[in-house]
Amino acid sequence: MVVNLRDAHIGGHLDCTGAKLSNDSGPALDAFSLQAGQDVDLTGATVTGHSDHGAINLNGAHIGGSLLCDGASLCNDSGPALTAYGLQAAGGRDVFFRSGFGATGAGDRGAIRLIGAHISSDLNCTGATLRNDSGPALTAGSLHVGQSMHLSGGFTATGGGTDVAVDLRGTQVGGTLVFDPGHLEHPAGPRQRLTVDGLTYTGVPQPISAQGWLRGASEAYDGDRGPGRGVP
Repeated sequence: MVVNLRDAHIGGHLDCTGAKLSNDSGPALDAFSLQAGQDVDLTGATVTGHSDHGAINLNGAHIGGSLLCDGASLCNDSGPALTAYGLQAAGGRDVFFRSGFGATGAGDRGAIRLIGAHISSDLNCTGATLRNDSGPALTAGSLHVGQSMHLSGGFTATGGGTDVAVDLRGTQVGGTLVFDPGHLEHPAGPRQRLTVDGLTYTGVPQPISAQGWLRGASEAYDGDRGPGRGVP
């Protein structure tokens, strides 16, 4: 099944809970510039696409409630699993990639692409598993998160190619950064796991100590498992 919601206007919820969507020649859910007044719910969905625009395309979408992807499984062998360039999640709501969420993508655009997105409340990726053997697992340059960002609780990101596994350049977090880099992987070595040039946040990141963060968490994560280049 393929769902085309390009430029659609939905006054209430978009409920795709448990949906099984597949497209072997493009996005399985194309919601470019979607306007949704309340939640977009993809909890437990299985989505497989074949496009450089993503298995799920939420570029330019405006969501008045939360984006719920807990337990979803997203896959794209020719581009991002989910692309949400310029996404607006307003109304004091959250974006959730938790509870066994998994995303596998390909190429230099990343498995999950949140560049320039604005999330008014929390971004919670607790326990998520992201993978891209030919590029970044997560690209979130210039992402704005109004409150807390959670990349912990078993959060796993595996990248490849010439890019880092997790790109947080210019990301702004208005509240707490909860970040455990112990499960970032890249075959080129530890310095390709993470870049955080220009990342800003409130307070000291958790659960890393201030000293561990400044040392690249080298002691806390057994020498080569801490953040790599760009650590402040």
